Amino acid sequence: MANNKLAIIGGSGLYDVEEFTNRDFLNLDTPWGKPSDQILKTAYNKKEVFFLPRHGRGHFISPSKINF
Repeated sequence: MANNKLAIIGGSGLYDVEEFTNRDFLNLDTPWGKPSDQILKTAYNKKEVFFLPRHGRGHFISPSKINF
């Protein structure tokens, strides 16, 4: 796959997109701590796609508690 990459921070609906292939979940750590959930790494239309649900899967993080 070329350097075609897309990263999305959004709601939880993207976990259910049928066209996403080769789903993998990544545990990452950052200089600011752990993100709200695992990063979904997948592919769509010859692009690598990375998705982070800002409220976590299951919406367990309230809007006022999101670590921006």
